[in-house]
Amino acid sequence: MTPESKPTLTVPRSRARGAPRRTAAMTFMDWEEAWRKSRRVLPEDAPERGVEPFIVRPGPTTCGPGQLSDPAPQDHLRRSDELLNLVESHGLTGAWAWIFDTDEHVWSPGCFNLLGIDPRGTRPSYALLLDRVHPDDRAGLARPTDLVRGDAPATQTFRIIRPDGTLRILCGRNDIKLGPDGAPRSALGTLLDVTERERDIKAHVSLRRQTRDLSRKARLLWFAMRHDRTFDFEADAADVLGCPPASLGSDPFACAGREAREGLYRSIADHQASGTEMQRDIVLHPLGGAPRPCRIVMIPNRDPGAVATWTGLLQVMDGVEPACPESEGEGHPAAMRGFHLRAGRALLDWSMHDLAAASGLSLSTVRRIEVDDDAQPARSRPRALSALRRAGIRFMPLRDGTVAVSRSG
Repeated sequence: MTPESKPTLTVPRSRARGAPRRTAAMTFMDWEEAWRKSRRVLPEDAPERGVEPFIVRPGPTTCGPGQLSDPAPQDHLRRSDELLNLVESHGLTGAWAWIFDTDEHVWSPGCFNLLGIDPRGTRPSYALLLDRVHPDDRAGLARPTDLVRGDAPATQTFRIIRPDGTLRILCGRNDIKLGPDGAPRSALGTLLDVTERERDIKAHVSLRRQTRDLSRKARLLWFAMRHDRTFDFEADAADVLGCPPASLGSDPFACAGREAREGLYRSIADHQASGTEMQRDIVLHPLGGAPRPCRIVMIPNRDPGAVATWTGLLQVMDGVEPACPESEGEGHPAAMRGFHLRAGRALLDWSMHDLAAASGLSLSTVRRIEVDDDAQPARSRPRALSALRRAGIRFMPLRDGTVAVSRSG
C-alpha cells in the first residue's frame, strides 16, 4: 500500500474471524471500537476478490465501495458515547441496533432503563422489545420481517408495559441502513419517553371537550380580543351569534343592530383605553330567529406593565331581560339608587362635600340624591355618577338586576 493511498474499512457479510461478539451490557463505543480493531484492512482491489466492503461510519445512509472512514474514528466514537451517556442519564432516551447479516443486537443502557429490563443476563433483541409493547399497540409497529425488508414507519408512538406493571408512552424513530447494492443491512432505532407530554395533551383535550360541552349547555361563548379589536371565537359560535362565519373575527356582533353595535364597540374602545373590565348587555337579532338577550363580560390579560390581550365571555340569557336597556349603557341612572352613590363614595373615602365639589352640585342636592328623593331633578343623578366614574368607580349591572360597585386603579 502506497503512502498516498488510504485504507478502506470493510465489513463482510458474515462475521470476520476474530470479530467480537456483543454482550448485553456493551455500549456502542465499546463494541464499535472492538469491531474496528478486529476488522481486516483490505487492499483497494477487495471488490475483485469477492469481498464487498460495507462502511460503518457517521454520514450518509447508504455507503459504498471506496468511501473513506473517519480519520479519528475512536475519538469520534468516544465523544459520541459520552454525549449518549449524558443524554440517557436523564432516563428518557434509549437506542437500539440490529445487524441483519450477523443477527446481532445492541441496546444502549438507556434502552434497558426505558423498558425496565435488567441488562445483566439479558440478551437484547427486537422481539424482546416488541414483547414489552402494549398488546393493543403492537399491530402498528414494524415486525422483524418488515425491518429486514427495509419497510418500517419512520416514527411511531406506542405504549410499553414494564415488568413491574408500570405503563409508559414512547416515541420511536427507525432508520434502515442500506448496503452498496441497496439491500437493507441494519436497523437503528431511538426511543424517547413522552409519557408526561402525552398525558398533558390528553388532559388538555379532555378539558377543552368538557368546557365546550358545558358552554353549549349554559349557552356560553368564550372569546379573545387582540389590540386591533379582532376576535377569536370557536367555529360554532356563528350559530349562537347569528352572524356569518366569515365575520367572526372582524364583526361578530353584526346582527345586534347598527346603534347597539356601535355603542358596544365604543364601550370596548373606552375600556381598552383605560385597561378596565367591561360588562354590557346587548340583544342579538339573528336572521329568522327570535331576539337573544346577551351579556358580555371582558377582562384584560396583563403582562408586566401592559395589557396583552382581552378574554371575553358572552352568555345568552333567553327569557331574561337585560339588567339595563342596551342603549342606556353601563350603570344607567335609572337603575341606580342612593346606596350605590354612598358605596362609591366609601370606596373613594369621599364625604358628601367631596362628591358635591367633584360633580358641581350643591351639598343639599347630593344629600337628597342619596336618600332617593323623587322630587330631585333627573339631571342631578347623572352628574353625580359621572363624577364617581371619573374618579375610578365602576357600576356593573348583574344578571339578577343588582348593580355591583367597584373601584379600578
